[in-house]
Amino acid sequence: MNLTKNMDKRLIITFAAAMMLTACSSTGDNDGNSSSDNNSISIFTSQIAQNVITRGAGTVGGVMNNSTEILHNQWNGETLHVIMTKHGTIDYARYYPEIGSTASEGDVIYDGTAFTAPKGVSTGTASSNDGKLKYYPVQGTFDFWGYYTDNATSNTKPVLSDDGTYYYVPFSIDGSQDLMTATTTAPDSSLLGSKGSADRANFYSAYSARRGVQPNLLFSHKLTRLQFSLVPWSKRDTLMQVTKIVLKSRTTGKLIVAYNSQSAVKQTAVFDNTGVKALTVKNRTNGVLSDTLAWQHPLWADSLKGDSALITNIGEAIIVEPRQKYDIIISYRQPPVADDPNHVSDAITQQWETEMWLPSGEAFKEGYSYNVIIKVYRLMPIKLYATLLDFWKSGEDINMDPDN
Repeated sequence: MNLTKNMDKRLIITFAAAMMLTACSSTGDNDGNSSSDNNSISIFTSQIAQNVITRGAGTVGGVMNNSTEILHNQWNGETLHVIMTKHGTIDYARYYPEIGSTASEGDVIYDGTAFTAPKGVSTGTASSNDGKLKYYPVQGTFDFWGYYTDNATSNTKPVLSDDGTYYYVPFSIDGSQDLMTATTTAPDSSLLGSKGSADRANFYSAYSARRGVQPNLLFSHKLTRLQFSLVPWSKRDTLMQVTKIVLKSRTTGKLIVAYNSQSAVKQTAVFDNTGVKALTVKNRTNGVLSDTLAWQHPLWADSLKGDSALITNIGEAIIVEPRQKYDIIISYRQPPVADDPNHVSDAITQQWETEMWLPSGEAFKEGYSYNVIIKVYRLMPIKLYATLLDFWKSGEDINMDPDN
C-alpha cells in the first residue's frame, strides 16, 4: 500500500470577551436579546439552533494534500463545548455570591456549556445554545478550554480525574467522529497595551476585555484521518471492484479537555487498553452515512496524450486512533469476464488481509490526514501445465526361458 500524508489546517473560534460591571447581577446572565451599553460586552453571542445528528458527521475543517487544499478549512455549525477556569488551574470560574447569601461561591460560568460554531468560515464567533449572555467577574484572570466530540459521547459534561489534575470526556468512536480540543494562548504582543509584557498576567479578564483583547480557541484534531483510494495496475484491471474495507483500531477512551500543571497528560485522546475492534469504511450518500460501501471500480483515462490510471477515492475518510500500524482487510469482487474463453458465469470474491504502516517507519500522528492508495489487480486464473520430463530410456532386455 502506498501512503501519503498531509497536515490539517486549524480552526479558530473567536469569543467576544467582556467584563462584568458591578451593576450586573452576580449570576451574570441575560437573555440573548439584551442590549449592552458602551462598557458591557458579552463573552459570547446569542443562540443558534443546533442540528440533530444520529451518526458521526465525519471530517471537520480543511485537509491539505501537500500545498493543495482538497477540503475547505471552515466550520459548518458544529456543536462545541466550552469550559472557563481560573487562570493556571482547572477550578471552574464562578461568579461571586449574592450579597447576603450564605453560599461560599456563586454559579459556575461555563462547565462544558454547549455552543454552536459559525458556518462557512475558519474563524468566527461561537453562539451559546441557551441564548444567555455571560460577563466576566470583576476580578480575576481566566482560561478557556474547548472540545468537540460529535456524537462520540452520551455525556458531554467533563469528568474530573481521580487525581484531580485534569478533566476528561469519555468517548466511543466508530470511525466517523472527529475529536477536537482547544485552549486559549497568550495574545499577540501588539495587543499587550501600555504595560507591555506585564500585561500578560491580565489575560483573559475584564481588564483585557476593556482593552479589546478577545480570547481565541484554536481547535486541533486529536485522531488520525485515512482516505482510501484505488488505482488500477492496467486498463484490464478496471473491471475489479472493492466491496469492503475494514480497519482495526481501539475505539473507546478519554478525551482530555482541560488540565493543570500537575497533570501527566495534556489535551489528547487517551485510549482504553481493551483491544481493537473492526471498523468499516463507510459510504456517504446525500449526507447520510451507511456501513455498506458502494462498490467502486478503479478508473482509467483514455486521452490523446495516452492512457493513464486514475486515483479514485472510495468511501468516506475514516477517523481513528493514531497507531504505529493498522491491520486491514480489503474485499474484492471480479465480475464474469466476457472475453475470457474459460470464464465462469458467477462473480468471484476474495479478500486481502495485510498490515499497513508508513514507508518512513514513523507512527501515524494525531491531526494528520493520510492518503491510502490501493493498487488493484485483476484476479489471475490458476493454470497448471504438465510436461514430460524426458523420453523413456531403454533398459536391458530380460530373456525368460523355463529350460534355463
